[in-house]
Amino acid sequence: MSLSENVVLVDVGNTSIKTAELIDGGISEIRRFTSTADFHDSYSSHQKIVCSVRPETSDSFENVYLKLTQHTQLPIKLDYSTPETLGHDRIAGMVGCWSLFPNKNVLLIDQGTCITYDLLTKDRKYIGGIISPGLEIRAKAMHSFTANLPNIMDFSETESIIGKSTTDCMRIGLIEGVKNEINGFLASFNKKFSDLHIVVTGRGVSPFDSTTKKPIFASSKIVLEGLYAIWKFNEAN
Repeated sequence: MSLSENVVLVDVGNTSIKTAELIDGGISEIRRFTSTADFHDSYSSHQKIVCSVRPETSDSFENVYLKLTQHTQLPIKLDYSTPETLGHDRIAGMVGCWSLFPNKNVLLIDQGTCITYDLLTKDRKYIGGIISPGLEIRAKAMHSFTANLPNIMDFSETESIIGKSTTDCMRIGLIEGVKNEINGFLASFNKKFSDLHIVVTGRGVSPFDSTTKKPIFASSKIVLEGLYAIWKFNEAN
């Protein structure tokens, strides 16, 4: 089976479906769908290369050419105790990092529903990572497990570190908490890998302080780039 001209890369996340089309040996800008019906209407005739954290959603897709699973051949090695539990988006993200920085130590920080930290070594080995709650989860937890704290969804940064309203206090706690978490983990990773490359993706805050001297590459397409690289690797093998 060969790919047609109508090919779409599909990243099914917890809150949205992100897509990009194959164009002239590269990939297009990302489109986002919150409705599965809207996605199907846009890509009903396309062949699909898919990774998903929601199998019940992706199982309804038609014309699936390749779906990333734990059995898919990869250009990297997974040094993980429970590979069957490893999110396919995390796998694709690591392959995307490998395609960008071959033979480098890379840390991928993905600020999605959860914040994930994943490490790829220069010998193409994924050695594990960290998962922590994302901004929305933290905000909902404060609202759900208290009597009076509001449910805030505005994560814009404030000028001051000291809140003058309950909403501002919560927002500062959320944003600065994530910043300090990321920079704290980064300091720990830097002790282990002196030549670490950092890739950031997702829609979270900008966490890095002015003292960060590591090369930082921001990419909204890293999972889709990885999915594209996985397809090319399987075609070649």
